[in-house]
Amino acid sequence: MVAPIEIPCPICRDARPKARLFPLALSREHVYGLVRCVACGTRYFRPLPDAAALAAFYHSGYFATFHVDKLAGKGRAFARRHLAGRPAGRFLDVGCAIGAFLEGVRQTSGWQVQGVELGASGVKYAREKYGLDVHHGSLASAAYPTAHFQYVHVNNVLEHETDPVGFLAECRRILEPGGTLFLSLPNGDNDWRPLARYYREEGRPPLSKDGHLFFFPPSAIRRLLQESGFAIRHQRTYGFQRGLANAGLRPRKRHWKRVYTPRPTPPVPDTPPDIRAVSGRPHSEAYYDFRLWKIYTGLPGLHSLGLDFLFLLTAV
Repeated sequence: MVAPIEIPCPICRDARPKARLFPLALSREHVYGLVRCVACGTRYFRPLPDAAALAAFYHSGYFATFHVDKLAGKGRAFARRHLAGRPAGRFLDVGCAIGAFLEGVRQTSGWQVQGVELGASGVKYAREKYGLDVHHGSLASAAYPTAHFQYVHVNNVLEHETDPVGFLAECRRILEPGGTLFLSLPNGDNDWRPLARYYREEGRPPLSKDGHLFFFPPSAIRRLLQESGFAIRHQRTYGFQRGLANAGLRPRKRHWKRVYTPRPTPPVPDTPPDIRAVSGRPHSEAYYDFRLWKIYTGLPGLHSLGLDFLFLLTAV
């Protein structure tokens, strides 16, 4: 009998057999396996979901309700914090959702802004509400010119990509040398723990509730960034309260398992449903500056008990 061919790790290309962990799901009908690369430690879906499964997961429910004032305020605060004092250039937000954050950046910075979004509902809202230039599809399908942008913003997107290596290579290609990549993503060593606990206690596949396909440990993400052509300027860890809860060092909410319980796959609508935009009460700009500071305040370096990592990277 011929031994089966092991599929190389999509992150480090190591071809040794992967450690099989447990099954996990995007819905009741879409169940996969979670494996861990013995070389780089990355945990990931195997097989990776196809386009139909991802479309079903990301349709209407993923873009149902947005607090537009908060997102726009965060965009304005981001521009004051990260773009002030720099010559105005071209700014790209990958995974821009409904475009409210991007509109806040445009209002405050004077930069030329563009967006990329897979969700048809988000693209429709961004174009019609704000008149933003948003590409509907993947970053690669946008086919931007080489060295076109001075700043690329990627907030909680990399872990959703079926090809993280190719995605980062495309980010590097479209950034001019010396340009900045703002990257935030979950701490994979912490992010997978509720999934493991759910499976251990319930004996059935947990739902990857946010659609995370990859769970990167610190060493793997550092290596991946450097091999993709980026120099790390700053790296921080934030989200310690939720990180401690995931690690079992802080109580979880009583019904925490509900969000990890797989649901049936709803039918994908023929046309994108309308977004329900929620306006909050007016706040001062100081409030949004504080909120952004609070969100991204953390410890320098990458720490196991934090939920999320933040990088400021330079294209080299």
